[in-house]
Amino acid sequence: MNFIKKAFQKALRVFKLFMIACIIYAGSYSAYYLYQAYRSTGVFDLKKITVENNRLLTPGEVIELTGIKRGIRTDELDLSSSESKLNSSPYVKRSRIRRVYPASVEITVVENEPLAYFNSSGTLKYVNTDGKVLGKARPGEGYDLPVILNAPDSGLMGFLNECMASSPFTYHHISEIERTDRGIELYLIKSSAPVIIGKDEFKKKIIVLEYFLKNEYSSLEFGRIEYIDLRFDKQAVLKELTIAEK
Repeated sequence: MNFIKKAFQKALRVFKLFMIACIIYAGSYSAYYLYQAYRSTGVFDLKKITVENNRLLTPGEVIELTGIKRGIRTDELDLSSSESKLNSSPYVKRSRIRRVYPASVEITVVENEPLAYFNSSGTLKYVNTDGKVLGKARPGEGYDLPVILNAPDSGLMGFLNECMASSPFTYHHISEIERTDRGIELYLIKSSAPVIIGKDEFKKKIIVLEYFLKNEYSSLEFGRIEYIDLRFDKQAVLKELTIAEK
């Protein structure tokens, strides 16, 4: 009886091992078959790429920077690498790329907002808050920015940054700005008379200029004014044009 029992137990173990082997084989074959079916279907081939929150870059430029191509499998995309490539652009502050199964990708960008235009030999280019020239401005992009007439420097950018921070009202009244021997000079919208800011105390002068814009600007006859000088303490001094006597 013991012999029969041992033989039965041995046969049972062999049968269990055989069944386990069959299950493993069947599972492996099924997985291989499913993988081949997955590889042969076009359901997961990338067909749609959407770009959100872009203004400086076109959707096509954003996609080109990422290196993502339509037709690649969505699960084979290296999103981290594509984001790094996109973030290397001077236009882009940060970005996020995400898969949308089965066959789409969404790209969201946060761009470096320009603070001004730079008139470079007659061509307008964007300038960011650090004074870095980003690239050629696009017509009709909707930005209302002052134009820097000569090369952006720390003084000009410091004034514009301070103006935007402490008085957006004043900032949006600036048409053009430049550095001259008298320091920073700017031109207001609807006026050809330069405003002499000088070389220091920008915050105080911005406050004076804001008061001037809100209380005196609209009533002036600018055709009779040569310049407006803010280099005096807490006041705007107007120099009238001198008309030569006949």
